[in-house]
Amino acid sequence: MASLRQWTLLSLPLVVVAFTFPPISPVLGDTDPQTQSLIDNICRQMEDYGFCNNVYQEQLKGGSSDMRGLAQIAQKQALNNATQIRIFIMDLLGRTTDQAQKDALTECQSAYNTVIDQFTQAWFYFLQLESYHEVLTFERITPRVLASCNSSFDTPDHPPNPLVEQNREQRILITMALVSTSFLTQ
Repeated sequence: MASLRQWTLLSLPLVVVAFTFPPISPVLGDTDPQTQSLIDNICRQMEDYGFCNNVYQEQLKGGSSDMRGLAQIAQKQALNNATQIRIFIMDLLGRTTDQAQKDALTECQSAYNTVIDQFTQAWFYFLQLESYHEVLTFERITPRVLASCNSSFDTPDHPPNPLVEQNREQRILITMALVSTSFLTQ
């Protein structure tokens, strides 16, 4: 019994450390210098360079790409992420009984429906027609639409926004799509 107690006391700091610090992630891959330079050109314009770079590294897995490929990754990730967030919002709506939160979440659901719709239309122009100016036309409204989700929680009677981090990541993905596609129009 004493040895179990000693083991517990000795291992407790290790457990605390394990849950306090995130695991060390392995290197995602060695992209070639030319691809990394393109990624840097995009990600240096983001509010979170590390998040942007990680998105590309996870998708490339050490491979290489041109600007069109990077723009395609950003387009796809922005659309997929928005879809996942809308599912999360629908789940929250189904579980909340607070009317103020329901109202704010309904505004967010509407915002994400618009973001998904705009990116879906843009995706067609991106893949089928390679009309990058049209892609930008569809996507340029999405930052403002996404901001309406955040502002729906800004009134004093609403509870805290449960989507702060999701909205931040979506905002970066939208910006990545806009910036990378803008490079294709030059």
